Amino acid sequence: MRLRVPPLRLAAALLVAVTSDVVAWPLEIAVPLTVALDLATAAALWAIMGRSGWLIGVLMAEAVPGVGLVPLWTMVVVGLAFLGRLPGRSAPQLKP
Repeated sequence: MRLRVPPLRLAAALLVAVTSDVVAWPLEIAVPLTVALDLATAAALWAIMGRSGWLIGVLMAEAVPGVGLVPLWTMVVVGLAFLGRLPGRSAPQLKP
């Protein structure tokens, strides 16, 4: 598979996503803190990876209690890096 994101942007996005997923685990019971963390993560990834509908979907999923235990931010960064688009869509959302 061909990488659709420059390696430096991918490394920065992975750093943000993995850090957010790791920090969110112990904060899962403190809902206001996890919401703030998820908003900051979404904003950072929006700036790094570009505008993507996946980021909004993950932000909404992360608002559901218990879903934050799944590393969704990391999964969306990897998905965007290799697919660069939403599944089933013909036009790519990220430009290499």
